[in-house]
Amino acid sequence: MSTEKEHAELNAMEQEMMGLKPKKKKWFSFGFFNKGAGKGPETDPYGLTEDQRKRLQTGAVLYEKAVRQLTKDEKWEEASETYERNAKCLLFLGKRSDAATCLISAGNCLLNLSNHTITTANKQKLPPEEIEATQTRINTYLHKYIEYCERAIDEALCGGYFHQAASYMTTLSKFVRNPAQLSTHNLQKSIELLLNASKVYFQNNDNQHAINCLTNAAIDMQKEHDFDGASKLWLQCAEYCIDIPVMRLCAVKYQTSFVLCVLAAVLSLEGGDDVYDKARDALTDMQTLDPQFTPSRREAILLDGLIDSCENHSPSQLTSVVAAFSSTLAPEPEHRAVLTFLKTTLCERYAPDEVPDKGKKGFFKNLF
Repeated sequence: MSTEKEHAELNAMEQEMMGLKPKKKKWFSFGFFNKGAGKGPETDPYGLTEDQRKRLQTGAVLYEKAVRQLTKDEKWEEASETYERNAKCLLFLGKRSDAATCLISAGNCLLNLSNHTITTANKQKLPPEEIEATQTRINTYLHKYIEYCERAIDEALCGGYFHQAASYMTTLSKFVRNPAQLSTHNLQKSIELLLNASKVYFQNNDNQHAINCLTNAAIDMQKEHDFDGASKLWLQCAEYCIDIPVMRLCAVKYQTSFVLCVLAAVLSLEGGDDVYDKARDALTDMQTLDPQFTPSRREAILLDGLIDSCENHSPSQLTSVVAAFSSTLAPEPEHRAVLTFLKTTLCERYAPDEVPDKGKKGFFKNLF
C-alpha cells in the first residue's frame, strides 16, 4: 500500500468485515444449478449501514490501486492475495460479477507466479530435493488457481451472470485437460465443466457456444475411450444443426462422428459379428434424419466401408477404405482419433505384426 493511512483504513475495514453476517444463512453456499442460483444480484446481502458501505467502497478503490502497482512490479503472490481481498469486499457490497472477475484475476496472478517459478528453476541447477520442493510449490499455485476459478463460477452463477460463469467454465476446462499445465490432468473434470457450460448456454439461448462445449466434451470422451458417451453428444449436436440452415455443413461432421463412435463402442465390446448391426442402424438413422446424408455421399461410403472392415476383421481393408476417403480430403482431427482406435484395435486382435509404433512421428500417416 502506498501510505500508512491507507494501511490503517484497510485493516480497520477488514476487521469490521469479519464481524458481518449475511441476512440469508446460505448466501455463499450455492453450487452449479442449485435452487438459489440465478436469483439475480443481491444489492444489500448484509444490511450494511451507509457508513459501512462507504468504507467498503473506499476499500475496493484502495485494493484496486494497490493491485495495479503489485502487478506492475510482478509481485504475483501479493497481487493474488490483494485481488482476493478485493473480491471479499465486493461481495459484501453485493457486486458478485465484479467479485468473480477479481477471483479470476487472483488465479491468473498465481499462473504468472507458477510460470516465473518454472523459468527461474530452469535457469538454475537445483539439487534433487529443491527440484521436488519447487514442483510442490508450483502444484500448490495451480490447484489454488482451480479453486479461485471454481469460486468465481459459483459467484457468477448465483448472481445470475450466466455467460460470465459459462465462460469461466470453458476456460477452466482447457486448463484441467492440459497436461502441460497440471502434472495430473483431469479429462473427467474437463468434461463435467463443458457439459455444465453447455447447459448454461442452452438455457440462455446461446446455442452456438453450447454446441462448441458439447463437441469439446465429446472429443475429451473419445480420448478416454468413452465412445458410447461421445456418440450421444455427437448425436445431440447433429440433431440440433440439421434444423439450422447456416449450420447444416457442421451436421455432416457430427453425423459422421456419431456413427464412428457407435462403431468404436461396439468394437470395444468384443462381441459377435451381430454387434455391428448397431453401427449399421446408426448409419441408417443418420440417413433418415438427414435426407442429404445419402448412401452415395463420401462420408456414408467411408462409414459403410469401415463397418464392413470391422465385420471382416480386416485391418488392411480398413486401411484401403480410409486411404480412398483421404485421397479427396483428409479426415477431421476428431475423426482421425477414432479411426486410429479402430485400426490399432483390429491390428492388436487379428494382425499383431501390423501394429505400428505409436512413438513414431506422423503416427496417423504411418497407420494408413
